[in-house]
Amino acid sequence: MQELRDAIKLEPNNSDYYALLGLVHLKQKFIGMARVYIRQALKLNPQDSLALKYAPALKIQPGENTNLKSMAKAVSIAALLSQFSDGEPSQVKC
Repeated sequence: MQELRDAIKLEPNNSDYYALLGLVHLKQKFIGMARVYIRQALKLNPQDSLALKYAPALKIQPGENTNLKSMAKAVSIAALLSQFSDGEPSQVKC
């Protein structure tokens, strides 16, 4: 995942990187983050084959109208949160 995040920093308009990062999050069962990255991939390239393949599983309609500011904010938050995740669900003890 870190390599994909680094690739996005170098090429922020490459939909393939966002689609791959979305797929990684989907496989790890981070559905919300997967949606953010798949939506971003489709925003950058509505014909991205990987993003189109997994969009229905994430209940994303291709061509769905999204607010660009909120999408950018969601991608930033998802990247920040993923730095704290080690792939395991967190357990809070009271």
